[in-house]
This record gives sequence, C-alpha cells and structure tokens, in this order.
Amino acid sequence: MKHSQAVLLLSSDFGTAWNVRKLILSKQNHHGVFMEELRLSRIILSNSPKSEPTWSHRRWIIKMNSRSFSTPQEIITKESELVESIGERSKMNYRAWYHRCWLVSYMTIEQVLQELNKLKRWAGPHVADSSCFHYRRRLMLRVLEPLKVKGSNANDKTEAHKILMALWLHRRFLFLNWIMYFCRNLSSETVQSIFMNEETGIFIGNEIHLLESSMTVPDNKFEDFQAQALLASVYMLWLTKHIPEVWSMLEEKLGTEKLKCVLSTVDQERPSLLLHQIDIFAAKQ
Repeated sequence: MKHSQAVLLLSSDFGTAWNVRKLILSKQNHHGVFMEELRLSRIILSNSPKSEPTWSHRRWIIKMNSRSFSTPQEIITKESELVESIGERSKMNYRAWYHRCWLVSYMTIEQVLQELNKLKRWAGPHVADSSCFHYRRRLMLRVLEPLKVKGSNANDKTEAHKILMALWLHRRFLFLNWIMYFCRNLSSETVQSIFMNEETGIFIGNEIHLLESSMTVPDNKFEDFQAQALLASVYMLWLTKHIPEVWSMLEEKLGTEKLKCVLSTVDQERPSLLLHQIDIFAAKQ
C-alpha cells in the first residue's frame, strides 16, 4: 500500500497501482480504511484534478462502503463540495462533474433540492461551464422521478414546477420535460401527443412572449443582442418541430411581419432550419 501510494502521488493515472489497492481493500472491507482511501485520493486530486482513474477510484470506494455499511449522507455532501471546490480551480473539468452527477443516485430528495439551490449561486458567474447545467439536469430528473409513480402527491409536482427555469441552451431540455410530465396525454408515450389545455397554452404563450422580447432588445443594452435574437428564433423553430400546433399560435400572437423577421434572422445564420417551415407552409397550401 505504501509503494502504490508513492507511485500514485507521482503518477495519478497509473491504473495498475489503483487496481492493486482495490484488490487489497476488497479483502480488508473496513469502514475506516475506506475513509482513509478517500482522504488519499483527495490529496491526489488536489494536484491532478482531471485524473479519471482517481475519480473512478472514489466511486469504487463509495460503492464498496455502501454495500457493507450505510453510506452517511455527509459523505455524499462532502463529495459534492469537493467537486465544487475543484470546479473553481479547474475549469471545464468534465470528469469532476461526471462524478458529481453520479452522486445524485445516493442523494435524498432534500439533498437534491439543496444542491439545486446552491448551484444557482455557482451557475451565475460560470455560465460557460456546460457541465454545471448537465448536473442541474441530472438533479431535475431526480426530482421528477416520483412523478412517474402512479399516485404521486401534490408536493412532488410543486417542487418540480419550481425548478423548471433556466437559460437558452437549457430550455430545450426543460420544455421537453415540462411536456412529458405536465402537458402530455398520459395514455401516450410520444411528446407530440400533448393536448392544448389552458395551462399548456399559457406556457407556450409565455415562450412566445420571451421570443418577442428577445427580438426587440435595444442594441445598446447588450453587446451580443444579435446572438440573443438568433438563439431565441432558433429555439422557437425547434419548438415548432416538436409541437406543430405552436406555429398557429406564433402567427396569431406575432403577426406576419414579426414572423418574417424571425425567419429572416434564422435564415442568415441557420438556413437549414427553415426546411421544416417550408414543409409546414406546403402542407397548409
């Protein structure tokens, strides 16, 4: 164990050394030994934060500990905090965030909601870190899981409603899950089988209003106002591909001129996305 420790402190990706440690630890099967192993791998990660074998070893330790002993929730909390602290120092660390996503299966619903709240503060100054939003998706799906069970209570749905808010690239995931759990005809498994009830109409109406406001942002307010308008337009066309009924609502709420503006904005950068709209127009004729 001392020899492999020395090797790993020098070369964290030395897989044979990690495998030797796994073999010895599996025979000892002691909670204190597992905790000591987590401490060692934490030290190694402080110097090699993107070492995949080290992260993988931590997951193995947690699984082994949970099989023989109950996994204290404070261990999961500390693991999540470790990823957050490493994320501050090691930008775009996919391996660390994958580890954090993996931890969600060991979390209670209360812990998941706490993680979502904490992540709001972290996501603000780290908008470009897509791994952060992948983690949010994993947390959201964990909250939505009880809704799959017949007879889920009102509190489950209330918590689910609270978390479905996010940025443009995140909205597609949110919209699909909104439809799947709140607007879809429960007798069908397809997204297209939604029924246009009052709640669905309000929700889509709000999305159209968001599009309209994004198209009219003054050019002196944001440096990337053109990108904002493009992303909003692309998002709405993506929406019509999944729910054709949205197109008629766009025509009604935006009018012909604004709708042409939306198509023109997309045509300049993403002309291939308009092929679907041509099919829609052809079908109407």
